[in-house]
Amino acid sequence: MRFLIPHTAYNAATMLALSGDEILMDDRSTLGPIDPQIMMPAHKE
Repeated sequence: MRFLIPHTAYNAATMLALSGDEILMDDRSTLGPIDPQIMMPAHKE
């Protein structure tokens, strides 16, 4: 799958683009930072 980034891709859009086979960008395109969050089960004592 190819992703075309004409201007900016931030957060979830960056993660989607990184999941593809190819990212098409020009000199003005940017990928933003990602903030993946993993839910962990609560620790029971």
